[in-house]
Amino acid sequence: MQKLIRRYVLKPLGVFVIIFCLPAIAELPKETITKAEAGDAQAQYEVGFYYYKDEKARDLTLAKSWLEKSAKQKYAPALSELGFLITASGEENSIAQGFAILEVAAEMGNAKAQNYLGMIHGMRGEHAEAVPLFEKAAKQEYTESMVYLA
Repeated sequence: MQKLIRRYVLKPLGVFVIIFCLPAIAELPKETITKAEAGDAQAQYEVGFYYYKDEKARDLTLAKSWLEKSAKQKYAPALSELGFLITASGEENSIAQGFAILEVAAEMGNAKAQNYLGMIHGMRGEHAEAVPLFEKAAKQEYTESMVYLA
């Protein structure tokens, strides 16, 4: 009976959910691309973030390029992601470069950058430097920082 239920009820139900209920793979709206090409910092960040985080569209060269364009305009979320991307790249001097970019974003009040920097300091055993960064991010309700403080 269980085999019949699995075969004739659960499998078709699963196919139905996959086809009709799950959202389509996220694509960049043409409007966002147009704005990014016109120099809109938030749109440039969104394009860069898309190429950085979307598994099917991942292109780190494009991601870095768009994030750099946005970061040059001092858009804090772009600075944060670019700093993390560079830090994680493993390229020569990447940690120092990424760290410097993250510091700019953290000073601008970006909770994600504050959290990243706190993590880096924590991994280095520099807890006196990590705690204030986690506290700043936690005050902005950045959940991950709240966990680290606990």
